Amino acid sequence: MVYTLTCSPSVEYAAEVEEFLQGIRNCSKNERVVPGGKGIHSAKTLRSLGVRNTILGFSAGFTGDFLERELREKGIETAFIRLEKGFSRVMVKILGQEESELIGSMPEILPKERDGLLVQLDRLQKGDILILSGDDAPDGLYEQILKRLAGRDVFTIVDTSGETLPRILRQKPFLIKPNKQELEDFAGRRLFTWQEMLREGRRMQELGAENVLISLAAEGAVLLSGKDVLCGEAPRGEAFRPAGAGDAMLAGAVAGWLRTGSLREALRLGIAAGSASVFCRGQAEEIQRFYDEIVIRGMG
Repeated sequence: MVYTLTCSPSVEYAAEVEEFLQGIRNCSKNERVVPGGKGIHSAKTLRSLGVRNTILGFSAGFTGDFLERELREKGIETAFIRLEKGFSRVMVKILGQEESELIGSMPEILPKERDGLLVQLDRLQKGDILILSGDDAPDGLYEQILKRLAGRDVFTIVDTSGETLPRILRQKPFLIKPNKQELEDFAGRRLFTWQEMLREGRRMQELGAENVLISLAAEGAVLLSGKDVLCGEAPRGEAFRPAGAGDAMLAGAVAGWLRTGSLREALRLGIAAGSASVFCRGQAEEIQRFYDEIVIRGMG
């Protein structure tokens, strides 16, 4: 079974405007309201690829009710811990000549609610996959989860950034997925060449990560596993919806690995899923079309 954890999922309200002007009343042309959060984006892609999964995390208030209802209607299983206070955060996107975002604060998570999530995770079984996505909130939770799951043969996959990342590496996750910016933050400097990026990926392995999947947006992705280095280029096209591509790529990689046990196939399907998310709607038939175009090669 695959589980995705998003500590603070959100309701994404996106409004399209001709031009957004500060200080005056603006009217939108189109709006959409959908469940958001990195783990939720990954769960949707897993679902489209036929991989059964359950979303874990916290929800609260009327916005939490919306999240759970919308996900259930799409056939995605949820097992959120309901919070006593507040409401699940709202993310407002203004889609004009430029895209702007206003991200609401997350609700308070009480110690007993945090413990409720840990009890849920105690039920994971050998061979299960747990994807930890987004902010490590409450602070230190991801590290606590990985320590708790150590030695239980649960495959832990982490997609996070900032100060959380070095602490996570010490817990020896099965796979981590930094993008170029996160790799540069980890290095503390800009990275200009493949050799520099690979060196930082290797350093992540030395610190504990078993596999490192580096997302490079339009340039594709690189997967470091043991001494092997695999890379694949992303297809070219006009971007339709770049947000969430990394989450889709991670989900595709998980689905590919589950199907075949091959990290080469995981990388290939991951790039295909990320590309389908960027260029179209990310449906299974679109992912397959991109998959047929992608070639994975080894790097010396």
